[in-house]
Amino acid sequence: MNNSLALFWAKVIRKGGEIISIDTLNLKHLGPRCESVLQELDKDKYNTWSNNWGNIVWGDDYIVDGEAWDDLRLSIESLVPSGLWFGFSEGDGACLGFWVCDPEKPWLYRD
Repeated sequence: MNNSLALFWAKVIRKGGEIISIDTLNLKHLGPRCESVLQELDKDKYNTWSNNWGNIVWGDDYIVDGEAWDDLRLSIESLVPSGLWFGFSEGDGACLGFWVCDPEKPWLYRD
């Protein structure tokens, strides 16, 4: 893990989370934001994702959006270290981001 990525994860842990998108479930907004997050976290993984999906226009095709979103989400999730998780916040789910795992709710997280 490179130093800037280690610093990012340390910041997430210190703050108890890092919101990357708020108040939208629309892939027209989430897709581009998560693309930039993946690119910032791991350029090689972003390039692989981008090569698979080309120049996707988010919001253009529900089926393509869904498949591209799943692949993008899984690419980001694969980078998250143990003790953290990536997804929509508990409760109303209005925030997408990185969160510190709650040891009292282990069923919420992947291993």
